[in-house]
Amino acid sequence: MGKLLRFNLSEDSETTLGAEIENINNYFKILKYRFGEGFSYRIMVSDELMKCSVIKFMLQPFVENSMNHGFEKQDGQFEIAIVVVRINDELAIVIRDNGCGINNERLSEIKDILNGGEARGGIGIGISNVNKRIKLIYGENFGVDVFSKPGNTQVIIHIPYKE
Repeated sequence: MGKLLRFNLSEDSETTLGAEIENINNYFKILKYRFGEGFSYRIMVSDELMKCSVIKFMLQPFVENSMNHGFEKQDGQFEIAIVVVRINDELAIVIRDNGCGINNERLSEIKDILNGGEARGGIGIGISNVNKRIKLIYGENFGVDVFSKPGNTQVIIHIPYKE
């Protein structure tokens, strides 16, 4: 818990992917302790990508959304997977869960927020903040996409590959 707090309270706006992954791994350990066998997670990223520069506190808001919205209405095993791949000069960070999914109306609201609409009524504030920070730091060609159907929600974060 201490490592998680120290990371989140430091003033740096960028970090390495390795540090961001370590932070989310610490968060996953807390969730695993809380939910036990009902929750599992996987993180798949090559060692060569761990030194890449990324914005800090980029993953946790999406994991929190998965836990708060995807898991709340689901029975059985809940799983979150994070996969990071390099595609030419970009990183694609995929956060996938097997939760209940996002209904079409809500998904449309989220996509509107990601395209510059205002977060309203508490919907999408974390998602909007991460997306805005990515666009501010890396440019308009980068950002967040969300896809969902029952049993599978995926958030894809597109950022430049920077060592």
